[in-house]
Amino acid sequence: MSENTISLINSEEIKNLLPQADNMVLVDVICQVNTESIQGIKNVAMTEHFLEGHFPNESMMPGVLILESMIQLANLLILIRDDSKKGYYSHLKKVVDIKFKEKVKPGDQLLITVTSLERLKSAERFKGVVKVDNKIVTAGVFELIGHTK
Repeated sequence: MSENTISLINSEEIKNLLPQADNMVLVDVICQVNTESIQGIKNVAMTEHFLEGHFPNESMMPGVLILESMIQLANLLILIRDDSKKGYYSHLKKVVDIKFKEKVKPGDQLLITVTSLERLKSAERFKGVVKVDNKIVTAGVFELIGHTK
């Protein structure tokens, strides 16, 4: 991939790139991507399957799924910037630091930004920031380790 920024990759293209089943894809659209960072959106619909029991009287998106949305974007960054990674997938190696500052509720739109901080020998370190209405709701640093299918 060139140094230029690519904009707007839709949900069908995202589903073709990620190994997750459609109902587990937590990125709706990619707004921007370059060689070191990626930005995407997740619209938290009232009908999300994970909201049914978390929690019945006050639905909120589980923190682990907010982290998963950052991980999926990091995976997409790896796949988009390097065509030779087709068939490649990553999983979480380590959470270095994560803070959940606000609840994410049905109707919220997550603006997720993931930046590559460091490419390690067998992993890559990323920083993720998730905002709702321009306010940080989650931020953290994590590492992914990759595999080929």
